[in-house]
Amino acid sequence: MSKIIVLGSGICGSAAALMLRRDGHEVTVLERDPEPAPGSVEDAWENWVRDGVTQFHQPHFLQSRGRIILEEELPDIVPAVEACRRIAVRSARPDASVDRGPDTT
Repeated sequence: MSKIIVLGSGICGSAAALMLRRDGHEVTVLERDPEPAPGSVEDAWENWVRDGVTQFHQPHFLQSRGRIILEEELPDIVPAVEACRRIAVRSARPDASVDRGPDTT
């Protein structure tokens, strides 16, 4: 089997590395950010500094084909991806309890 290097451990790099490894390849993932991933999604969202991923705290959209591939090839990680998505969406929504004044739109 091949020796493969994957650059970056975002969703695409991690998914590629997992699929390649499960196919029997030797995979090394090179990540620019020095800190290891925190133990929980909440801790990652609140405290993980990702200088190499400037869009880390922005909500992301996973195209339907990407979702299909994850469900078919890596069904065991789908719950973790969903947990990340829920935290990002919840954090990006405005707080409904804050009075923003009259709607002028």
